[in-house]
Amino acid sequence: MMRTSYQPLAHLVDAAAEKWLAFEHASEHEKLVVKNEITRAFRIGDNSELTFHGLRYLLTISHSEEEHDDRPQELHIEVHEIALNN
Repeated sequence: MMRTSYQPLAHLVDAAAEKWLAFEHASEHEKLVVKNEITRAFRIGDNSELTFHGLRYLLTISHSEEEHDDRPQELHIEVHEIALNN
């Protein structure tokens, strides 16, 4: 992967991570709206899990372990702040 000073995907990842953190303790409805927005923007396809790297955050989207015949697997979001040595 090539590194450049301009990393538009990294900024999108950080913005999505910050949005998730802002709504992490919101009502279930608000959280579901944000979750759907993020998982539509960062699709993981058939992968069980993908981690997107931002400048400040890692955004991991994964399928739930449980599989139900009547509905698709649920997606989960995890955000981890990258430790910066300043």
